[in-house]
Amino acid sequence: MEKKIKSFIYLDEEKMYSISSQLFEGLTEYILSDNKDSLAHNDTQKGSFASGRVMGEILTHQQWSSEKRFLHDYAYNLFEKELNDRQLLDIIADNEDVSPLSSSHFVKVTGKAFFNDYLALNNTIKEFNKIGQALGYIQCFSIDGSEINQYKDAEAKTKDINQKHQINKAKSQLNAAFKKYLTENNLHIDDTFLQNLTTIYDFGYKDQFEVRIPYPKCNIEFASVLNRTFLKEDEVNLIRKYSRRSEIDFSIVGLLTQSGEDKGCDVQISPDDNSMKRASIDLLNSISKVENTFNGRSSNEIIIDPIAIYREF
Repeated sequence: MEKKIKSFIYLDEEKMYSISSQLFEGLTEYILSDNKDSLAHNDTQKGSFASGRVMGEILTHQQWSSEKRFLHDYAYNLFEKELNDRQLLDIIADNEDVSPLSSSHFVKVTGKAFFNDYLALNNTIKEFNKIGQALGYIQCFSIDGSEINQYKDAEAKTKDINQKHQINKAKSQLNAAFKKYLTENNLHIDDTFLQNLTTIYDFGYKDQFEVRIPYPKCNIEFASVLNRTFLKEDEVNLIRKYSRRSEIDFSIVGLLTQSGEDKGCDVQISPDDNSMKRASIDLLNSISKVENTFNGRSSNEIIIDPIAIYREF
């Protein structure tokens, strides 16, 4: 089978090397070091001699810590191949039964990706009215601000109290009309409502960055929460490039963490125990139920602890 080229948007090197050290019995570091030396001395080249020589010179002039970053992708190819060879990787299609999935196996799912950046969403919520007012202002007023400046000029030119009163009344009517415009066009939300919504997002999601791949034929949705440290590029640029709903297919490779129906039960303690421990356990159960409101898994949702996310060519 022809080897495909991968373009990574996410790679958890620490998790990959941790598992690889067990798969290869500590040989991963040796493989990388050997590949580094080969590239530096141009002993092995898969492309043309000239291109291999240039790449070798580039790697030779880098620090080893920097060189190693270039070889993570190479290491991942070895890692995934080993999982395949040992039949530890379940490659799941959108038209097959997913019920027998084993939590002891690695999985690979592929499809259109949905990116949810809760940190960016929460920041937008916090600034929603400010942003909405700015958009509304541009839509309602001219670039020279003549609609507002006319009242400022008129007020500066008169000393008559009645005229000043009429000018202030007209200004108030203009402001009221502008606020009405913002509300009617969904550019303003009640401040107290926004404050409470922000509190909920701060508690429930914090700075999560999530990717989802739906399998509509199976009525299943795979979800992964990403560690931003292992993103290959800034999340803002990532979403700008691929959109929040990608038009191309991405693959997630990782370990199943949640897929069954059993959600466990509350922590139990003797009803006769009136100690601080009981109070703490009761609080724990209550917090767990609140957290489940935000992060609870739906019946058709499968959670994957991601190792890599990439597109293939």
